Amino acid sequence: MALKTAILACKTLRHEIEKACEKHNIDYPIHWIESGLHNYPEKLHKYIQDELDNMQDYNRVILTFGLCGNSLVGIESKNLELIMPKVDDCISLLLGSVDERRKYGGKNGMYFLTKGWIEGERNLWVEYQYTIEKYGEETGKEIFDMMLNHYKSLGVIDTKCYDLDEVMPLCKEIADTLELNLKILDYPISYLEDLLTGPWDDDRFVITKPNSKIKDFALDL
Repeated sequence: MALKTAILACKTLRHEIEKACEKHNIDYPIHWIESGLHNYPEKLHKYIQDELDNMQDYNRVILTFGLCGNSLVGIESKNLELIMPKVDDCISLLLGSVDERRKYGGKNGMYFLTKGWIEGERNLWVEYQYTIEKYGEETGKEIFDMMLNHYKSLGVIDTKCYDLDEVMPLCKEIADTLELNLKILDYPISYLEDLLTGPWDDDRFVITKPNSKIKDFALDL
């Protein structure tokens, strides 16, 4: 007998999740969580726990989250089986692995965008505009220069789940304003598709059994 399954997802991945569900004829109910909660790990933890507590009539919930600043650590499954990718955050999920994400780190780091991130209520550009408005242009730019000290480029992840031409003008404006090199990264959503369809192996997924808690897992970041 098939388990009654639902998806608990961040709105940042809406375009990719809806595309994957359409491609694989997945009709699981999707419960969306606002992306802005990622800025507040404790609030995100509580919100996810409350959502799962209200989903106890399901048998399994697929979580399209990584550890997200350890927001997922300690989440109680209760009567649910929980499935999540073994990644630090949704950037690694879209890039296919933590190892792939690591390629863009270090002193020449890359800041990532997709259409979903641009649409988020607390995205990089919104934060920049807010900072300039609050502190003035000169001080605001100094603040962002410090914030983005280790970022040298702006990477737009082309997941083929939205029209890239719709977001490129704004991405170019962001890159020019923040003095970042603009790059387009071509990545399929195969990892996300595997998450939504299964089967789930221990190497790439974290499976939390009923009446357990999500534990921290080593990612060697």
